[in-house]
Amino acid sequence: MDSIKIISIVSITLQFISFWLAAPEVLGIEWLKKTESLIRKGILAIPNIVLGILGMIVGY
Repeated sequence: MDSIKIISIVSITLQFISFWLAAPEVLGIEWLKKTESLIRKGILAIPNIVLGILGMIVGY
């Protein structure tokens, strides 16, 4: 039951974010470029976060 709530919250959040990424004419090209760079940095950080969490679990 809790997993359904979590999935729903994630889904609504992603829908909210995708609206802003799908409307560049409203926000402007500068904002879109800044957002793209932030997303790229976030994606590049994912492996380090996963490895850190796994290291904490395995090291415990």
